[in-house]
Amino acid sequence: MDPAKVTIRPYLPDLPEIRSDIAIYHDTMTALDTQVGKLLDELKNAGLGDDTIILYYGDHVGITPRGKRYLKDSGTHIPMLLQVPKKWQHLSRFKPGQKVDEPVAFVDLAPTLLSLAGTKKPEQMQGRAFLGTHRVEPAKDDMVFLFADRFDKIYGMRRGLTDGRWKYIRRFTPHLSAAPYSYYQFSQAGWRAWQQAWKEGKLKGRHKDIWLGNQPIEELFDLQSDPWEVNNLATDTSHVKRLTTMRARLKNKMIEVKDTGLIPEPMFAELAHSQPISSYWNTRSAKLPSLADLAFTASDRNTKNLPLLIKTLDSKDPVTRYWAAQGILIPGKSANHAQPDMTRLLTDSQSAIRVTAAQYLFTLGKKEQSVTALMAELNRKKKQRICPAQHHQCHHSNQRTG
Repeated sequence: MDPAKVTIRPYLPDLPEIRSDIAIYHDTMTALDTQVGKLLDELKNAGLGDDTIILYYGDHVGITPRGKRYLKDSGTHIPMLLQVPKKWQHLSRFKPGQKVDEPVAFVDLAPTLLSLAGTKKPEQMQGRAFLGTHRVEPAKDDMVFLFADRFDKIYGMRRGLTDGRWKYIRRFTPHLSAAPYSYYQFSQAGWRAWQQAWKEGKLKGRHKDIWLGNQPIEELFDLQSDPWEVNNLATDTSHVKRLTTMRARLKNKMIEVKDTGLIPEPMFAELAHSQPISSYWNTRSAKLPSLADLAFTASDRNTKNLPLLIKTLDSKDPVTRYWAAQGILIPGKSANHAQPDMTRLLTDSQSAIRVTAAQYLFTLGKKEQSVTALMAELNRKKKQRICPAQHHQCHHSNQRTG
């Protein structure tokens, strides 16, 4: 495809490298469609076409900039094509050629496959079957839960909800930029060119803002009138009720699914020991609502919350201390009177809290003290721990394993 003929969506700057990335992606999709066509021909030639239900979908929306790992539709709204032969039409309530607007998420795929086989999903399995004998009709206000925790090594907790028309996104680390700052992303020419154009002062508006810290805490988009999600309605007074409702619903959803993202990854091994982090979270389910409340309060960037957050630093629970510390870090210099309380956290028992304290000191201009603490953290000897499944010594890092 000729890069000069591609369409540049308004959230992207019009740069040659980005045009090239998009053109390559178009060519890749053409090649993929050709391969899928060959597979369909094989089924037909083998006499299995009339016996095969086909689900065709992507795992995220591409690798072009602001695609993969973003909660905008450019990163989460995937293609989903369904083909049900006449022989099996009784397993589908949809008609051939019909465009379906039911919200469907990845957690729905396993229950759906079980339903097609005539089996109910296990009680603990999330999602709903949208085909088969055990299909579950979507609720009238059904929404898909969206989540992202980091760009590779780079932390950045975001959560969202969408019904296909309205999208709500909440940043729990709004002090960080919306750009990836990740070696993996920067292997792509488009991302590198975008960053270079920003460094050279050639960008403005949304194309510039993505690289800056102190991002919007909340975003609300009308996907019908604004399909590219460039007009944030969260500060529009005419949408206060919708914003409040979706905020509360997101918090309730995080509690319902026992969102393990509320626990800093460096604490996983110590808190959960030999069990999955989700099993540990089940033991604390009664505390989930208060911790979710604290995470929302901490990410509000509201200095009126500082007295409560400073007081909460004394909690015996490390997850609670972490969110209190994050709530003091996020406002930056506006929380400078918390310096004595945050400084003592440099000796906290948890690395995630020590690092948060060091980052806070850096925002106050205490560069030498901050860098010294961060370097000490990098040089800290990794604890050796016995892996129950493998019965040998291994080093646990701050990355998720498994």
